[in-house]
Amino acid sequence: MPFLYDLLLKVIRPIVDKWPLPQIEEGGVYIHSASLGEVNAISPFIRLIKKRHPEIPIFLSTFTETGYKRAHDLFGEDVPVGRFPFDIKDKLDDFFRRGNFRALLIVETELWPNLILTAKKYGVPIFLVNARLSPRTLRRYRVLKSKFSSLLSLFKLILAQSETDRKRYLYLGAPPERVKVTGSLKFDLMNEEVDPPENFKVNFRNLVVFGSVRPKEEQPILHAIAHLLRISPDAYFVIAPRHIDRVQAIRKFLNSKRIPYSLRTSGEIRGRITILDTLGELRNFYGVADAAFVGGTLAPYGGHNLVEPAILGVPVIFGPHYFNTPDAARGLLKAGGALLVRKGEDLEKTIITLLKDEDLRQRVGEKARKYVLSQRGVSEKIYREILPYITSK
Repeated sequence: MPFLYDLLLKVIRPIVDKWPLPQIEEGGVYIHSASLGEVNAISPFIRLIKKRHPEIPIFLSTFTETGYKRAHDLFGEDVPVGRFPFDIKDKLDDFFRRGNFRALLIVETELWPNLILTAKKYGVPIFLVNARLSPRTLRRYRVLKSKFSSLLSLFKLILAQSETDRKRYLYLGAPPERVKVTGSLKFDLMNEEVDPPENFKVNFRNLVVFGSVRPKEEQPILHAIAHLLRISPDAYFVIAPRHIDRVQAIRKFLNSKRIPYSLRTSGEIRGRITILDTLGELRNFYGVADAAFVGGTLAPYGGHNLVEPAILGVPVIFGPHYFNTPDAARGLLKAGGALLVRKGEDLEKTIITLLKDEDLRQRVGEKARKYVLSQRGVSEKIYREILPYITSK
């Protein structure tokens, strides 16, 4: 495994060498946030630091092109952004020598050995914030459990999203006294209002959105929609595949059943189905939905963001495979803000129940919204934990 890791770094070295050196102001906080989702998640915390400590520079690195662009869109020139140098030792050495950082914050699950060891070498306190570990990642890491145990012992604090995540880090060997549950930053991220989708007006009373649909759950969802079209004449459906390359498969099914539909990019309304073949609009459609199914849960993908529709007061429906977001799922169910379905037939029945009962929809949606609001304040909790370290210079 170490040999393969070193080989990977050698392969990508020529790519990294072409990246421009980022501008780093000395004496700041270094935050590494891998990709688009992590950049979004950490953004409320960055804004909090910038507001309360404008004198402390922040440097943000990210791994992917989409994360890099998103960081620039969010912060402009207020926060310098660089591409993470793929855990290459001399590049990281240059980062830390120039930066003289007062703290390193790693977001979620980015346990890069050379990053952590270089921070330790330069005496920089290391924190894992919004920490999570999916079952898949845990299985991969436990093969080298002793190595990860050594790395985790170098963190000042591991601030986990949930009790489930805390236990997973303890299993990998993290010191118990340094692992705390502060909650998920995604609760701080979401606003209670969102603009409606542009140029989208349908003359139907009930709108159901199927968000982040994954390939292995397409068939039960599409069969349920086909039946719902026959028995719910005043309902309209929006299907948002998790990846746009699945649009053609969805179109093929609907064409085979001679079910009319529209593509969002077409700008027209045809039939009672719109396939969302655009990026960045799902939340806008959740905002006008009467009910929302969150995908990746009818098949074992682990589920996607349940908070997005919940904060907007929309009844949330999801399947049994929510292992990527277990605490949010259980919290919503316990609060009465979500409905669990086991298979396609259950999904169909649940949607029919919601469409027939407007009072039920409103009650479930309001409970979903109140649950999310009750979980806010995670940025503040993380801030209080790391404050002694970032203000000590």
